[in-house]
Amino acid sequence: MWEPESLKYNLNTAMSPDPLVPGRFRVPEDLILQPPEGGWTVPPDWSAVFGRKGPLAVEIGPGKGIFLARIAAAHPELDFLAIELRRQRCILCCRKILAARLGNARLIEGPAESLVRPLFAPGSVRIWYVNFPDPWPKRKQKKHRIVQPPFVRDLAQTTEPGGIAYLATDDADYAGQILEVFEADGSWENAHGPGRWSDTGGEHSRTTHEEKFLKWGRSIRYFQFVRRA
Repeated sequence: MWEPESLKYNLNTAMSPDPLVPGRFRVPEDLILQPPEGGWTVPPDWSAVFGRKGPLAVEIGPGKGIFLARIAAAHPELDFLAIELRRQRCILCCRKILAARLGNARLIEGPAESLVRPLFAPGSVRIWYVNFPDPWPKRKQKKHRIVQPPFVRDLAQTTEPGGIAYLATDDADYAGQILEVFEADGSWENAHGPGRWSDTGGEHSRTTHEEKFLKWGRSIRYFQFVRRA
């Protein structure tokens, strides 16, 4: 089984009791990809990054990495990239990748809304996951939501025909915005039918937020949009 150099490190390092304490956890250089000098001007060679050529799946905002670890373990045939804004969460994700000995998962630190176009060539991504994005519930905050027309256009450009964007939210207002923006784009077909979503996640691997929200009895809306040819 192919493994990146990172997995040859002592796994006791990955299982440090507190990976957020400086010096307790060394982030392997090949797990969190660093931009070249001057930033990402051309997409990386993903076959070189993963050491093989495979379908690419991308998670936006992996949080603590529970979903990333579960979905990457369940689908070893896919190469997973997670884009996370916060450094501390990138470290937590690395811990789970190493502990599970996952050779098919990597991270990039930064704002996803400005990284989709630079990182991915047209039609290069098979699957997108956007699980429980920050709802920014106040009226003046809604402009900060990641699901906006430019972001959805960028997803469409970089997704292969027949590729899928999975989204989930517990926020009713955000659910309406997700439907509105994706269905207005024209590049996506709602797999559940126009104006509809699913109340269950199917084979969807649960996230930390999802398990918490279900325990609290909150309703969750699951979306599946297919990239039109």
